[in-house]
Amino acid sequence: MQPTADFNPKTATKKLLREGRSGALATLMPGSGDPYCSLVNVATASDGAPLLLISRLAVHTKNILVDPRVSLMIDEPQGGRSHCRAGAS
Repeated sequence: MQPTADFNPKTATKKLLREGRSGALATLMPGSGDPYCSLVNVATASDGAPLLLISRLAVHTKNILVDPRVSLMIDEPQGGRSHCRAGAS
């Protein structure tokens, strides 16, 4: 994505959140603080907030219950290939 004179980061972010269907969720392992990253499916609420359906059995969920700090990188599909474009912490 190359910025142009009419590029609006807010609009681009909203578009990515609406169109992205998968991403990488990074959490911290309890005790060591090592990063743990896993693929997740992503949807959005009506206000644009990302929604993740995660199981209490999953390692990333157990990590979040101990330490809620996470990073989410949304994947933008393009022509059958995926290119990561945006992340949030």
